[in-house]
Amino acid sequence: MLMKKFALATIICLAFFLRGIAQTTDSVYSEMKVNGVWQKNELDILTRDASCSVVSLLALAWNESSQSWVNSFLSTYSNNNAGTSFEALTQSWDAVNNLWINNSKSFGFSSNGGSKNTYLSQTWDALSNSWINSYRLVDILDGEGRTIVNEFDLYSNNEWQKIQRGLLSYDANNHIAETIFQTWANNLWTNNSKTTYNYTGKGLMLDYLWDNGNSAWTLFRRTFNDYLNGTALSEKTLGQIVSGSTWQNNFRSKQTYNDSNLELSAFQQNWDVNTQSWINSFQQKLDYYANSNQDHYLFEFWDATTNSFSSGYRSTSTDVSCSQTLQLVPVSEIENNRGVLVQNKNGNYMVHRMPAVKTNNIQRTLNPLAGNRNSLVYDFTFNGSGNQPKQYAFELILSTAAKPQNIKSKTADNAITINKSSFILSPNPAKTYFNINLSAWKNAGDIVMKLSDISGKLIIQQKMNAGIQKVNLPALQKGVYIVSVSSGKEIQNQKLVIE
Repeated sequence: MLMKKFALATIICLAFFLRGIAQTTDSVYSEMKVNGVWQKNELDILTRDASCSVVSLLALAWNESSQSWVNSFLSTYSNNNAGTSFEALTQSWDAVNNLWINNSKSFGFSSNGGSKNTYLSQTWDALSNSWINSYRLVDILDGEGRTIVNEFDLYSNNEWQKIQRGLLSYDANNHIAETIFQTWANNLWTNNSKTTYNYTGKGLMLDYLWDNGNSAWTLFRRTFNDYLNGTALSEKTLGQIVSGSTWQNNFRSKQTYNDSNLELSAFQQNWDVNTQSWINSFQQKLDYYANSNQDHYLFEFWDATTNSFSSGYRSTSTDVSCSQTLQLVPVSEIENNRGVLVQNKNGNYMVHRMPAVKTNNIQRTLNPLAGNRNSLVYDFTFNGSGNQPKQYAFELILSTAAKPQNIKSKTADNAITINKSSFILSPNPAKTYFNINLSAWKNAGDIVMKLSDISGKLIIQQKMNAGIQKVNLPALQKGVYIVSVSSGKEIQNQKLVIE
């Protein structure tokens, strides 16, 4: 499977609901498809401040034996008042001793008047009871805040050692025009690969490898893109590689969008040289709430052995207040347990250690250093199919918009956002019951309250009166649930945590 930079890059709008004045608590429920069966994977609970920056991220993993959500890891974030630095502490759950233990710590800070960003990662050494440097990223920005140099260094033998870097340039429309990838060898930066981008005509993207002997770039791959007018969004893509003196098909893809240029679907196929035919590679599907916030996201990989989409990832997001974008970006094949290179939607290079992957499995791991309080990044890896499956890596990048927005919900026909004060839930977290204060709804018509789990399964539905009422809870698993109150076309949602 050939992974192209930007070929799979997808902007997915997410949204989250408001809880209280000072903070919001967001939830994303995800599943993994293994051997054709969807399995519960993780429940991410994100606490955000008033500006929607992340304060903490609690990841719960599904325990099949106990049929319950259990602690997996906890990341807490902090930054200074000026916003020029941040720190992220990630801890893993020790189920034997019932406590959180240190795992990794990341720092990020700006310097040189904001033209340089440095990100440092450390790992916890239990033997010495201390933090050990691991790797760092250094971004150099131009006057418009765009990354023009991104360097990746490893810490070894008590010193920082240069590994690789990317050089980026942009066109007049602020799109990536050229990227050059270099590696450090013999105390010099040496060219490795280059990509050029053209967004007019056939949208030709060219990939080159550096011929060190002749000190020249050698063209080895080209990609034709049919872009939407005035955008860098491709509706159709055809990739070809050089085979001798001729061009040979390599992959092709097709994307669809709605009227707001939000992607609805994507489908890719790879060229099989032996059969001289196209074979399926992957597909993804998306749908949105009425205000364009993403509801469901699905990504599936094709397995030629079973002739089906036997593995994949999907998530469900509730309709809430902190608007976000999520991007799925390919890295490359993994060599020596390290992804080679990845770019996010702004063209920033991010090179990371990638987690090991079990055969026929998919793994997602938070990478605190790759993001910050407004951009969470996960290392996402999977194995391809075949007798000798290759390992592939992606970045799942979840970026927050700073301005909260009012919401609409698709759970009622033509639902609209109401201007009333939100209803109040207490206690929250709850155990056997909760009280709901609907005093602000005294002028509404018939009021209906629904309680659903994070996957959308309805648990309770009953008519309510304006005022304060008690709702008794059935025996439920601990976790995050959604309380929805509607009256005619008016609807509001809030989160209820059950302990």
